[in-house]
Amino acid sequence: MQLGGIGDDGSYALGDDALVCLKDLRKWLKFADGQLNRRDVARCMAEANLVKGDLLEILAKTSPRVLEQPLKHKLAVATRN
Repeated sequence: MQLGGIGDDGSYALGDDALVCLKDLRKWLKFADGQLNRRDVARCMAEANLVKGDLLEILAKTSPRVLEQPLKHKLAVATRN
């Protein structure tokens, strides 16, 4: 599974399983860091440059017009949580 990455044209492109990846990341963060009161997941996300390298790129590509599409709306919401 892949959240996304740099496409052929040099801009950020979503992976095929981006929504599933975002949901998994949220569950992992909520369980490991929330219930176990640890910051291992947050540290891994920081080391992987997830916020700047992926999450901000996804939000930047999300315009109000795109939010009318159900899948794009789910992606934006999953990114913000």
